[in-house]
Parts: sequence; C-alpha cells; structure tokens
Amino acid sequence: MRGHEAMRAGAATIYGHVFENPRVGLVRNLFWNLFIDLDQSGEDGDGAIQSISCDWLTFAAHRWSDLDGVSLSDCRQPALIECSIYRDSEHHWAHLDSFSIRSGAAVDRSNVTLTLHLPPESNSETAADRLDVECEVRFEGIIVVPGNFTSPPATPADAAILVAEFADLGALRPPIWDRFRYVFESTD
Repeated sequence: MRGHEAMRAGAATIYGHVFENPRVGLVRNLFWNLFIDLDQSGEDGDGAIQSISCDWLTFAAHRWSDLDGVSLSDCRQPALIECSIYRDSEHHWAHLDSFSIRSGAAVDRSNVTLTLHLPPESNSETAADRLDVECEVRFEGIIVVPGNFTSPPATPADAAILVAEFADLGALRPPIWDRFRYVFESTD
C-alpha cells in the first residue's frame, strides 16, 4: 500500500434514478448516484484525479432526508456499486471502501465522506492507492428516463407512479420534462 491521498472537492451532487433492466436481471429500483468534481487548484494537472462517480447505491430511503446517517453497510445491493475516477480525462475503476452521509447546513445539502481503493492500473508508480474525500453534496432530485423501462412512462403521471413505488411524492415537486427525462426536485 502506497498510502492515502486526501482530496478537496469542488462541486458535488447526488440524485436518485428509478431504473430497470430485465435483460440482465436488474429489477426496478431507486438507485442513488454521486458525482464529485475535485478541486484542481494547486494541482499541476499531470496525473491529477479530476472527478469521482459512485453509481447504483441502494438505500431504504423514501425521502432525501432519510439518507441522513446511512453508510456503506446500509446499502441493500452492494455488489451493484460501481465507482470510477477520472484521471487525465481517462476512466479508471475504483472500489468503494467506505461511505457515509450526514445532513448538511442547508435542507438540500448533505455531507459525504468516502474512501476509495484505487487498483494498480489506475495509479502511477507514485500515486496513493487509497483516496479519501469529504464534501458537501447538493440533492438534484429523482430522475426517470422513459427509455430505461420495458413499458416507458408516457406522461408525467406515469413517471410519478414509478417514483411512488420507492419515494414519497409529498417530498417532491411535480416532474419537469428535461429533454429526455422527468426530474422530480425536492420540495425543500
């Protein structure tokens, strides 16, 4: 082990995504996705990690605020989690070793702490093999992409029925059509 590297985050977001793919045995569920842009100030850019994504997180959370206090051990389907880093604009897989989320200073904000294990192929000879990040994340809502369903929702009401299977619609605004997807933003 070459050690830990602590990174400062720039902008970070988390959103829910109702999704299914019966061809690969993935039943409909609400998946949480995290994206972190890393602060590059003071970096020379050579070999620097620009961003992190952690996708397919599954938690028993019906409202955004229910994520307060969850950790990696609360993930209902940990085998689905996919984490990536982007170094010099190249994609590299990473393994999520720890994750926790706590409510933040504003209603639509939370604080996330995570540790990633970086496999050798994603590192230079001198890079750390573990990455620690603490950051504030903004909740971007819950999305429904009609093309992701065997029976695509044709109306906002149809999309709301899909979201209602997993989330409290009372905590979300009516959906907005955003080019190719319905977005349910928080009422907070």
